[in-house]
Amino acid sequence: MPFFHLPQIVEKVIKVVLINLTIFLATIPFLAPIPINSDLQYPIYLVCGAIIFIDILSKKFILSKVEIYFLGLSMLSFFYINPLLEFNLRIPKIVGLLFAFVVFYVFKRYWRSMNPIYFKFGVYLNLVFIFLEYIQVEFYIKIVSPFVRIIKLDEGDSDRGFHGLMAEPSFLAGMGAFFFLVSIVLIKEKRISRLSFFLLFIASFSMMILSSSITGVIFLAAIFALSLFFINISIINKVILIFLAIISSFLLVIVTIEVDLRALDFMRDTIVNPTSILNLNDRSISTRLMALIGAYESMIGGHIFGNGVGSLQFVIFDLLRNSKLFSDYLGDHIYFATGYISAISHYIIELGLFFIVFLVWIYSQTRFISYVISVRLISLLFLLFSFSILFPPVWILLAITDKYNIKKIIK
Repeated sequence: MPFFHLPQIVEKVIKVVLINLTIFLATIPFLAPIPINSDLQYPIYLVCGAIIFIDILSKKFILSKVEIYFLGLSMLSFFYINPLLEFNLRIPKIVGLLFAFVVFYVFKRYWRSMNPIYFKFGVYLNLVFIFLEYIQVEFYIKIVSPFVRIIKLDEGDSDRGFHGLMAEPSFLAGMGAFFFLVSIVLIKEKRISRLSFFLLFIASFSMMILSSSITGVIFLAAIFALSLFFINISIINKVILIFLAIISSFLLVIVTIEVDLRALDFMRDTIVNPTSILNLNDRSISTRLMALIGAYESMIGGHIFGNGVGSLQFVIFDLLRNSKLFSDYLGDHIYFATGYISAISHYIIELGLFFIVFLVWIYSQTRFISYVISVRLISLLFLLFSFSILFPPVWILLAITDKYNIKKIIK
């Protein structure tokens, strides 16, 4: 049977529409016309899948070695089950790597063909809804809630920040960091003006700050630290900037001493007692630490090829309880543990060395330029902490900074 070919002009028009739709959808990954039972929604994966389908039809679906391994690993996650252990196969966890692959594939090939105007529109749309949430929260909820699985409002002892078009404030902080990093890439590629970059910078940092989340503080600190490391100024000036940052932080927490916000509480505790960051009484911090400890214990415990897909929730407690280094430190906190908090921990525990090899390989595909290294290091924070392997920004950031990123415009 002859291979089906789309007329070239039709293929080009469809691709242009879908590719630009993809960059817009990347700015609203938590929204869908009919939300499914997951924080991250399906539109961007469907559109990326459609682009791949067109490439297959037109015989343009060609993979590099690392992409073959990526796709193979995503297939492995469907059936890599250990029959000697209990397991629970959850669809979002099984398809996670496959959906990550489709996003990576599309952005690696078509990033240079995407019009930044659709990215900017998505960023400013988020800002509009943050403003709407500020001035009229009831109206905001009525408009947004039909398109988001759930809007997670205040939980715990401190007030949380704004949501925008995200399910919770920590996601808004992560998206703010993503918007800033993409803006950096766009200005370096000379695809946006300095004015556009400045406006995107203001919007991105506003989102991280307004989220009032620990996640936002971590991303802001990471961006500041890497900027300081790579900026071309003298050591003395760097020391001065660090000193000014510390003084500013002190002044901020003093001036806002009566303000009860989660991010400020975290900053106060850290300034007063830096070791408090290791205090397991804060559930947000403790679950992330335990997830990383669980991955470490799994590897040194001999499970170098993982425990099998779906095994995480059944092995995490034993890994922590039997830890020679951390069992006393963790105590009864282990009963609140879940490796799902960290994507890296989750997949190391279940896939072991297969996943570690993949991470090392894909992160090694780096152009050794300061802004590229910064973008990739910060992308690692998404995987280390509370973001799913499905989270599109991780794979977008890796794709657009890949040293083999395809520079050709669609033909």
